Amino acid sequence: MNNYIVFKNISKKYKETEALKNISFVIKKGEIVSVLGPSGSGKSTLLELICGFEKPDSGEIIIDSENLEGKEPKDRDISMIFQNYALMPHLNVYENISFGMKIRKEKKKDIKEKTLWAAKILQLEDVLYKKPKELSGGQRQRVAIGRGIVRNPKLFLMDEPLSNLDYKLRMETCSEIVNLNREIKGTTLYVTHDQEEAILISDRLVILNKGVIMQIGTGKEIYDKPKNKFVAEFIGKTKMNFLDIKKESNKFFLEEIGTIETDKFSYIKDGNYILGIRSEDIELKNDSNIKGNVVGSVYLGGEYITEIELKNKILKVKTNKDLSYKLGGTVGISFNLDKINIFDQNTNENLRRD
Repeated sequence: MNNYIVFKNISKKYKETEALKNISFVIKKGEIVSVLGPSGSGKSTLLELICGFEKPDSGEIIIDSENLEGKEPKDRDISMIFQNYALMPHLNVYENISFGMKIRKEKKKDIKEKTLWAAKILQLEDVLYKKPKELSGGQRQRVAIGRGIVRNPKLFLMDEPLSNLDYKLRMETCSEIVNLNREIKGTTLYVTHDQEEAILISDRLVILNKGVIMQIGTGKEIYDKPKNKFVAEFIGKTKMNFLDIKKESNKFFLEEIGTIETDKFSYIKDGNYILGIRSEDIELKNDSNIKGNVVGSVYLGGEYITEIELKNKILKVKTNKDLSYKLGGTVGISFNLDKINIFDQNTNENLRRD
């Protein structure tokens, strides 16, 4: 697959605020790539630049080998699907899907063929002649998607398209979008702040923070090996646990808590660091030299999150069974050494190599 969509050294500044700082990444033909980040990360600015509503201060945006510089929004061959469905209430499903084609004065035969095709793959055939007010939220969203796919654009741009749906319907619609993109061989840039949604729907993620790309990779790559402390904190239902440590030879000392011995990080010089470990990579076992007090436990349906206090630090430990630890009781803690991350205290970069 070639680099179908290219963002090259994109920067954008509003007065004194740098919204995007030298952004570069590519989307291959047929991929779904999600841009994920907190409020103020630069997601909206990136959207405006792609659509042509704003111009970058520097850099290039290229779609299918064509530089978009100077191109009007209407000439960019991008289909935009937003949180607001923007359906016309007086038109039925068939008319909403076909509206753009009629405006572009496509042939009636082609309009009918494309509209019925979209209705079939989006499972809207039974509601083709219903008005938007008669549809569920999921059906209205599919109508908005249908209106976009009949254009057969070079790029689908989806901006928080599922925000108005409840959790169950969001997850179902995510799967539908993945299947749809595969069927129509589309290329999609998906923008969201919802990490679960992004991981479920995407081939790759672009993590943004304060206008800078923090990491690019698959959901698994980013979850298992975050490039820096920001990504480690941002990705995951339960935040990664962090502990201050001191390395001497092949030992990591947790101040007044205990010791971890491993040669896994022998390439790191002695000194002070931050240890990061996911909640599912910690085991509660009494024969460990690291001890803590149980201060809380929450059942989340199929798993427990147990809170352990270690010298004024709270560790969250995920288990899949009720271990019946009493509040205030003492318990030993063991870390999965293959899953430990070590972060530089100054740069916050992850020093783990594997």
